[in-house]
Amino acid sequence: MTEYRQKPYPSLFRVAGRVAWRALDPRVAVRLRAERTRTATLSAPLAPGVVAVVGPDRGVGRSTVAALLALALARHQGSRVLAVETGHGGGLHRRLATRPGGSTTTVLTALGVRAGGAGARPGAVGRRWLREQLTLGEGPMLLAVDPAGTDRPLTDVEYAPATAALARWFPTCVVDTPPLTSDPVVPAVLTRTDRVVIVLPDGPGHAERSARCRSWIAPLLPRPVEEVAVDVRVRRDGDTVPGRHPAVSVDDGALVLPDDPALRGGGVLRWPLLAADTRYMILSLACRLVKEID
Repeated sequence: MTEYRQKPYPSLFRVAGRVAWRALDPRVAVRLRAERTRTATLSAPLAPGVVAVVGPDRGVGRSTVAALLALALARHQGSRVLAVETGHGGGLHRRLATRPGGSTTTVLTALGVRAGGAGARPGAVGRRWLREQLTLGEGPMLLAVDPAGTDRPLTDVEYAPATAALARWFPTCVVDTPPLTSDPVVPAVLTRTDRVVIVLPDGPGHAERSARCRSWIAPLLPRPVEEVAVDVRVRRDGDTVPGRHPAVSVDDGALVLPDDPALRGGGVLRWPLLAADTRYMILSLACRLVKEID
């Protein structure tokens, strides 16, 4: 006969030890309070807003930061978060989509933003239908093209009417833009954004790169660049010290994304597999953006 034993409760000594340890180490108490504050901030109803993630070049980690930010927001806001890819590289799709296929042409045709082929029905949309089309992954809703397919990404002419229509169902929007070049979709995004995340490689010269990006985007923003832009520097040197939380703002106000093995390879991002430092940094960034949008 199988003998079942009740799982013992933690001893009073163990519980008392944990309480005493937290009381003696102020860093633990500070961290716990910060985590509770972040959770409360991100779980509260958010004001509608658009966050554009930009970068000067390809390969700096722009799509990775956009995907992480969308994942962090969706953990607290669910399907109210929409991640939008406006570039041709397919980086956001590779980072978030867990099944093949895109959503751009189908959704834009139904919204009447893009001319469809025979049998297309503009305007035949609703929240349930949109969720079926935009649920390409396990986190936020995703408006993107599959880089392995023939779908066409959003154009500068389509961006404004598409995002304005979708904001009715998905008020929080994270947009992954192409590199800061002459692509006309970049100004189409920046002129309608509430906050901008500038993604830069960490290392020598980051201050000069940040200044060039800010001067490039400043004429396009509806508010002064100092009020809406925050820098994220991506570290890839392998020198991150585990448990040190490098998300703390550095001297120039930037946040530093640590070198995390879970971010390498360009594949789908899974929140539980991220390093604690990575989650800490992205949640700190999300709180910072949410507070300033409100």
